[in-house]
Amino acid sequence: MPAYDNAGTIIGFAAVECGLTPDGDPFGSSAPEQVQLCTLLNMCGRELWAKNQWQQFVRGYTIDTTTDPITPGGNEYAFPSDYGYWINQTGWTPNNLGLGLPLGGPLSEQQWTTVVAQNLAASTIYISFKIGNDRIQILPNPPPSNTSLTFEYMSRSWVQPAGTTDADDRTDLIVDSDDTVMFESILMVKMLATRYKEAKGLDPTSSMAQFAAAYQTATSINKPAPVLNTAVQQWFPLINVWTNTPPTGYGS
Repeated sequence: MPAYDNAGTIIGFAAVECGLTPDGDPFGSSAPEQVQLCTLLNMCGRELWAKNQWQQFVRGYTIDTTTDPITPGGNEYAFPSDYGYWINQTGWTPNNLGLGLPLGGPLSEQQWTTVVAQNLAASTIYISFKIGNDRIQILPNPPPSNTSLTFEYMSRSWVQPAGTTDADDRTDLIVDSDDTVMFESILMVKMLATRYKEAKGLDPTSSMAQFAAAYQTATSINKPAPVLNTAVQQWFPLINVWTNTPPTGYGS
């Protein structure tokens, strides 16, 4: 796990970069510049969270079709409390008919109403879903009993409150100088310095350039990249004369 700094440390580094005297407890301070730095740090965290699919916020979620509907016997389910957005192509029914099957969808509103209007809502082949009214809605309706629906999502909680270690305790708002900010420290320092200088009408050019460089580095190393494959089908053996690029014709 990467080493993350607490909010007080990040604000202290940014304060020095902006020519300010750091405060040991900025969230406990009433000094105007410290209050502004604290507010801007919360805004920076929420803005940065939305810029990239950060691996530290990817979480899994499981719904039981029988026990978890919002209305008993219904086909609508609540999001996790820290839900940010659904990660595409991660929906599965791992215990459906003893065989893992991908969820169908997301259905568009037009597709959904077509299935319902044609009286097919209770006899769809695959369990399908759509997102609407801040709920997960599925077909068939009623849903098959005792079936799990699993998917991965981006948690919007980027703050680990002081004194806690569990991911379930995270929030999306810093309230204490000892709260941990779950982004690379240098990234937050440069972003905060940029936003502070902009708010004060100072020249943010150097801090902005440093933030851009730190962001490029942070996003490139945040999670591993897949090996690129030039074969037509990735599940064929590596040596296959029908699907692999031939080992000739390169160079002069």
